[in-house]
Amino acid sequence: MKAATTDLCVSESFMFFMLILVLAANYVLLFVGWKALASRATCSSLLFSEKVRIGSGKKAFIVNRIGDFGFHARHVPALPHIRHAGLHTTV
Repeated sequence: MKAATTDLCVSESFMFFMLILVLAANYVLLFVGWKALASRATCSSLLFSEKVRIGSGKKAFIVNRIGDFGFHARHVPALPHIRHAGLHTTV
């Protein structure tokens, strides 16, 4: 029963953070969704004792670090050209 509950929590958190990532309207929410998915992958690998799931968590962690590099390589040079991150209010 505990494994089924843990699997359900992991899948629900994946859906929640993936929706944040996909529906982000600005770079801040995009980054929050990206980092939340990375932390979820790392934490979910710590919840399980099976070697297959631990290996999957390690792979997800490594792939996410490569993705972080690509994310920053794309967005950091563009920051001077972006006037705002969508955090202002129009009056």
